[in-house]
Amino acid sequence: MQVGLLGAGGLLGSEIARQARARGIKLSATRSAEVDARDERAVMAWLDKTNPDVLIICAARNAGVHVNIASPADMLEDNARIAIASIGAARRARVPRLLYCCSGAIYPTTAQVPCRESDAGTGRPEPSHAGYSAAKELGLRFCRAVRAQDGLDYTAILLTNIFGPGQNYDPSRSNVVASLIARIHAAKAAGDSEVVVWGTGDATRDLIFVEDAASAMLGLAQVAGPVDSTINLATGREISIKEIAATIATVVGYTGRLVFDGSKPEGARRRVLDASRLAALGLAPASSFSDSLQRTYADYIGSLALI
Repeated sequence: MQVGLLGAGGLLGSEIARQARARGIKLSATRSAEVDARDERAVMAWLDKTNPDVLIICAARNAGVHVNIASPADMLEDNARIAIASIGAARRARVPRLLYCCSGAIYPTTAQVPCRESDAGTGRPEPSHAGYSAAKELGLRFCRAVRAQDGLDYTAILLTNIFGPGQNYDPSRSNVVASLIARIHAAKAAGDSEVVVWGTGDATRDLIFVEDAASAMLGLAQVAGPVDSTINLATGREISIKEIAATIATVVGYTGRLVFDGSKPEGARRRVLDASRLAALGLAPASSFSDSLQRTYADYIGSLALI
């Protein structure tokens, strides 16, 4: 089996590439600087050279809630272009199986929690990431349309919040875990008595360690026979922002106060995904949240040494 990977430079893509090579899987991986996933001709040329049996599309423009609120048009445009160009190129090349990295952010605010795949794309998502969600939903609908029209095994993978070594720790652009690690570490280093966290802290998330996410993606690539058109890639465990922040403070060794500012946006009030389809395939995540945070914090400290 030959696996193709678009977006090998990002958090998930780089870990998929690392694990694939460690397992001896035949892999053709490319970064955005080498093949622009928004350019169908470029993707087609790359597919002609690599001829994968499975294509994994990790290419995306990702950011935290700050950027999603400030730049919805940019988030929509880039991610929609990636979906149309990359899935379209794979379809024209008749790649038999495709795994498109979609997002749990597309679930409507009215969806039952934990969110089940059947509810994906059935209503309006959380407004704070409307542009990003619209583009990702387009990719999901394209995969479903290709399955219906062409009979190809194309699947939208609804990713929950991924964290781990190698992520972007810039608080203005990163996800909740990376942002809190950077800000709480900075407060400890400066001797600050408190850290202000956006939102009430009562909002919940489903967090998956990048190694677990990459392992599951490769497992899905190797499943014998067709898989479902939509699969949640998540732990199915719900954790509040307050608990996330408190656990990070413990890992960092910060003893000051965590102050929650309810006047600031915090995204969806509850987000946890039903992981039963993944578990049924024997691909359930196994890492401990606390241990994963320890490793992520060690990576952050290492990144500071490089500055």
